[in-house]
Amino acid sequence: MPLRRSPRGKPLSPDSAIRGKVAKILTDRMLIINRGEADGVKAGMRFAVLDPRTDDIQDPDTGESLGSIPLVKVRVEAYRVGDRATIARTYESFTYGMSNLADLFKSRTEYTTLRATGGREDLEPEESFVKIGDPVVELPRAKATQKESPSAK
Repeated sequence: MPLRRSPRGKPLSPDSAIRGKVAKILTDRMLIINRGEADGVKAGMRFAVLDPRTDDIQDPDTGESLGSIPLVKVRVEAYRVGDRATIARTYESFTYGMSNLADLFKSRTEYTTLRATGGREDLEPEESFVKIGDPVVELPRAKATQKESPSAK
């Protein structure tokens, strides 16, 4: 397996995570990442969209800086991969309305969205809690949620 290359063509080690940014918000479940096939992205790869704001954590006993921990806004999966950009969509889901067997046919499954408020489908950038320019990092396959990918809308 050949080594992946960075956007500048430098070889990456096999364990190097692909990093990029959100380039565009498409719908309440889809966005574009500014990395593609040329950067080693393949359909099915999973990424975390990170909050660019991180706070320095102080040890309450010593006052020493403990560094910062990036917070994940949403996880997405590469859906359509172009040479230099990728369409990715949310894949995590939750089911509600099923408290017993009789509720089985009344339950609903919904996927996480990028929307800051209620609603579905079309999404203006100002309605999304994910913003253009938010950092994106590839998730290691072992740590990615192993749920089945949703079908295309």
